[in-house]
Amino acid sequence: MFLVVVLIVSLLIAVVATSGASFAMRYYRRRFESSERRAAIVIGVAFALQLPVMYCSENLLPGRAREMIATGLMITICVVGVGIVWRILEARNV
Repeated sequence: MFLVVVLIVSLLIAVVATSGASFAMRYYRRRFESSERRAAIVIGVAFALQLPVMYCSENLLPGRAREMIATGLMITICVVGVGIVWRILEARNV
């Protein structure tokens, strides 16, 4: 039951983060194209993945390893998300 709540909250976080990122890009870049839309979706998905990854790794893995794996996965999600957004936004400028 609690896993369903985590997934629903993650979906809500994805919607809020995507809309916030799209608003910020539209406000600061003064335009909103398909590349910005894709980048905003990637940002929303990256934020939304944080909660289920943390919940599942903390509850499914034993011992102290779960904390290290949860932290590593969350950092990896952030780094990969930043890399993808960077490539999406820079590809348009070439």
